[in-house]
Parts: sequence; C-alpha cells; structure tokens
Amino acid sequence: MPLNVSHIQLRDLAVAAQQLGSSSVITSTCYRLRGRLANIISLYKENAARLFPGKVSRITVPRVQSLEIRAKRRRGVKTVRYIYYKTLPHMGRVKSLDPETFPKQLEMLSEDLAEISSCLGEFRPETTLDDGIKVAIQTIQLFEGDLKYWSNCLYTYTGQFRKQFVRKYLHDLSNEMGEHIDNTIASVSEFKEVGIRTIRYDQKHRTANFPHISTIATLLSIVSAMSTQLSFNQVGNLTADLVKCFWFASLVFSIAAAMNSLLGLTWRQAIYRSPYRRVPWLILFWIKYSPLVFLDMWLVCFSTGLCLFAYSSGQPLRHFSQHLHFLDSVVSAWFVLERWVFIRHSGQKWLSDVPLEKNDRFMSMHSITILRKSSLRVSI
Repeated sequence: MPLNVSHIQLRDLAVAAQQLGSSSVITSTCYRLRGRLANIISLYKENAARLFPGKVSRITVPRVQSLEIRAKRRRGVKTVRYIYYKTLPHMGRVKSLDPETFPKQLEMLSEDLAEISSCLGEFRPETTLDDGIKVAIQTIQLFEGDLKYWSNCLYTYTGQFRKQFVRKYLHDLSNEMGEHIDNTIASVSEFKEVGIRTIRYDQKHRTANFPHISTIATLLSIVSAMSTQLSFNQVGNLTADLVKCFWFASLVFSIAAAMNSLLGLTWRQAIYRSPYRRVPWLILFWIKYSPLVFLDMWLVCFSTGLCLFAYSSGQPLRHFSQHLHFLDSVVSAWFVLERWVFIRHSGQKWLSDVPLEKNDRFMSMHSITILRKSSLRVSI
C-alpha cells in the first residue's frame, strides 16, 4: 500500500474517532503512528536504493520552502535561508535516520500499535464488539507480535546494518512487513466505517436517558419548592415539622438528580475522559446510578411528606394517598430487583425465574424430600 494511502487512512481514523467519548488517546496515537510509518518506509527505501543502486532511486519528494525567511544585509545584498523537508507536510517530517535505528524504530512502532489495540479494547465494557472490531484488534495484535520478534532479532546485528548481507535480510523482511501494513490499514479502514458507528450508537444509547432525567428532575424540583411553600406556615406540631423535612429533602434530591445527570452526560461525551476500566468504581457508580437513585429518593420523600400532609390536614383522600404511596414503593422495588437480577445473572434470567428456581432448590433438598415422602406414606 502506498505511503500516501496509509497516512490518509490513519488521518481519517483520527478525525472519525473524535466523535467518540474517551478517544483522545486514539487520535494522538494515530498522528504519532503516521510519523513512525513514514520513518520506517523511508529507511526501507533508502536500504533498497543502497542495495540496488541502478534499479531503485533514492527518495525524491518535492521540497517545500519554509515560512521562516531570514533576510540579512551583507554588503547591501539580501540573503534568504531556506529549510527543506524530505516529506510532504501532511505526512509528518522525516529526519535523516541512521540504518542502525532499524530495531528501535520497529520496537517503537510495536509500542504504538499496542497502544491503539489497547484503546480499541477499552471499548469492550461499552459495547458488544462485532466481527469488524474484533478483526481489527486481532490484526493489529498480530502485527505487533511480529514487530517485537523482528526488532529483537535485528538487535543482534547492531553495528552491521551497512553490510550487504544485513541489507539483503532487511529487504526480504520488507515483503512480510508490507503485507502486515496492508492488512492493518485495511482493518483500520473497516473499523473506521463500521466499528466507530457501532460504538457511537452504543454511547448515544447509554446517554439518551440523561437529558430526560435532567428535565424531569427540574420539573420535580419546582413541585417540591411549591409544596415546601405550602407547608411553610404550619408550625407547632411534630407532623407539620416532618412534612417540611420530607418535602425539603425531596427538593434537595431533585436538584441533585438534575445536576448529576448533566454531569454524567458531559463526562460520557468528553473525548478526554478516562475509559471505564481506568475509572475508580466509586466514581463510575456515582455517575451511572446517582441520578436514578436521587429520583427514587425524591419519590420516597415527597410521597411520605404528601401522606403526612394529607393526614395532618384532614384531607378526605388521605387513605387513597397512602395506598398510592405503597404502590409506588412496590413498583420501585420491582425496578430495583430487576436491575439486581440482570447484573447478578448477566442478563440470562428474568426476575420471575428467580423465585421458581429458589423454590425448586428448596424442594430438592434432602430433608424436604424425606418429609414429602413421609407425608405421602402417612396419607396412604
């Protein structure tokens, strides 16, 4: 694959990855990998030119004039200094490298590929990887392993890279490396087309509830503030004080739910955020679950305060509000248990299956079996 194509594919991957959260490392590594590939390919071209001087020409790339122009007056004549690059600007600047740096360049290329592979693997907790993403990771890891092996072998030829037999060995190695580069760039292109879209959809799906929670929590905070105003003048008895305490607590929980949902939305969409595996569990738990927990706490506090307010003021529907509060508590408990069963059994069981399974285990116990058999004998 031509050098231009590999640089364009890596540049497009860096640009496309900016749509994802926690993608800053991928972007920086892609730009660093472009310069690394340019250095290695220039070393191979220089090696081929030295090995076959009549057949392979040395690197000739259009020279680019630097923007830095210094004019000095010497005897009334202006002299202009030019700086020339050996590669085009979009490929990164390639320095004149010593052939002795071959093993080091391969080792650094393997480190960059390992970093990209690790970055792609960090998305595993967020989404179920499809075949395109898995193939990209496996191809990069295979190239990385071969690069480490080649660099270790080339270190044994330190000080001999200008000899003819080492140049022939490097030339033979270039065919294998070229195939690896072609496969890696093809996998990167497939990941850019399919994988980024899959991860982006999953990230948007995970953050879709945060704006709704923030809006609902803002409206509920208004309701709590108006309810607190309604009970502000009631003083002198324990029930009125409890009503004010519960309604003020519901106001605090609703504001906390709105703020934490906005915080979680901003954090999940930031390209500089840490991957899930590198975040402390307490911070990750707080960002993921605190808005819903605060909304549940709002429901408990506000409903309790409403029941106490209806009881203390002698409202005719006070019994109805108590039953409604009980039903809300049952539904909230059902939601919590569903989430617990999903996490405990990795989505392989429903909540209704757990009591049946527990009942079957209980009935299959040895002592229960003996009691059942003895009861059957007595009945006969």
